[in-house]
Amino acid sequence: MEDLPKEKAIEVHANLDAEKIALGSCLLTDAEQASKAYDDIIQIVVESDFYYRPNQIIFTCMREIANKGDDINELNLHEILRKKDLLDEVGGMAYIYAIANSCETAVQSLTAAKIVRERSNARRIVRSSRLVVERIDSGADADEAKAFIESEIAKIDGFIDEDVSLGNVGSKFIDQVKLMRDGKYEPVRIPTGIPHLDSKLPEGGIGNGEVMVISAPTSCGKSQLALNIALRLAIRDKKGVAVFSLEMPSEQIFKRMVQISSCCNLEEANNSIDKETAFKPIIEATEKVRDSPIYVYNHVRNISDLRAKCRNLKRKFDISMVVIDYLQLVPWDSRMTKNDGIAEVSHSIKQMAMELNIAVILLAQVNREGAKRGKLSVYDLKDSGDIENDADIILMMWCTNHDMEKSRKLDKSGKPYIDLSYSLVKNREGERDTVDKFIFDNSVGRIF
Repeated sequence: MEDLPKEKAIEVHANLDAEKIALGSCLLTDAEQASKAYDDIIQIVVESDFYYRPNQIIFTCMREIANKGDDINELNLHEILRKKDLLDEVGGMAYIYAIANSCETAVQSLTAAKIVRERSNARRIVRSSRLVVERIDSGADADEAKAFIESEIAKIDGFIDEDVSLGNVGSKFIDQVKLMRDGKYEPVRIPTGIPHLDSKLPEGGIGNGEVMVISAPTSCGKSQLALNIALRLAIRDKKGVAVFSLEMPSEQIFKRMVQISSCCNLEEANNSIDKETAFKPIIEATEKVRDSPIYVYNHVRNISDLRAKCRNLKRKFDISMVVIDYLQLVPWDSRMTKNDGIAEVSHSIKQMAMELNIAVILLAQVNREGAKRGKLSVYDLKDSGDIENDADIILMMWCTNHDMEKSRKLDKSGKPYIDLSYSLVKNREGERDTVDKFIFDNSVGRIF
């Protein structure tokens, strides 16, 4: 296929008339209309969305004028361009006047801005497509190319004309209050399935768009707690769950899920005299887990790759929850410090939860001092204080007697378990800082 002539390429991938109108609406003689037009446009486009270089420069200068609190008009625009020695580069006052005369009212400003943004997105898609072809030609495999283009497309944030008025929110809240009054309200939250824990969470569970951090010393059951919650949601409620297990292979995850679901230990069943009876619940649980809407990944290239996979699962299977085991294993930008990289990953996970309107359970390590001390606080989260800011709920758990062996006990029937303590050190709109206990049957991975 022949390359398009330069003029034709501009016509396909840009709309210079729309760019002029968008800028021109900010230079209307009616200062009030011009100010309103700028306020609308600035929410839709950024400088790089303009294809024509002079238009990028002019919009940048308009932003600087507005940030100083001055009116955007021809004289102020001329002055800032002159001081920056950019007047000739944009075509002088003749081009500024041409822009001002391209728009007579602010009516077209929003439409023009949306066209500018849409054409900018089209150029980004074309550029990303060319780059992915180059990567494939250079030897990248299909999975690498797919992850790259998904991460690039994810950066294209289309303008959404949202209803952000409190009136809209208030109407929904009134409906909720009426349902509560009539005894018909059902919270749209995900229960953990552990009654004493759910009783402390707002409306009995984890909300959509929320991130629940579970943190504990090594081998204290945080992965098992997350799997208990995920299995309940997938098997009982038939809702999709994505599990990013970055330290355990899928086979080990599947085995743990089967043992949790069956409440049977595989090794104990194998050593049983009556194997048919011992393996019956395990086989039944295997089929349940196999047929459940759980999707397991053992590797991600970076946080963009993780988000792309979640978007794909949300689109295809409408997943309700994501489990990430664990935060410190998600690769970050190597140019950042460890703390900054983990903070960036933490921010991205919170943004993903809100974007996809799903619950996220994020496992995190504790620092050495906290692991030695016993009872944990929010300050014991390892590597980054930003985790605390991004999380909606933070559950810290530890061995009750500060040592795994000392915390081993026997129930009334002589069956061993581990006594774990926990505290919700952060819990928006719910009970916090109250210490309670889990019973951890580590032979099958169940937590009560």
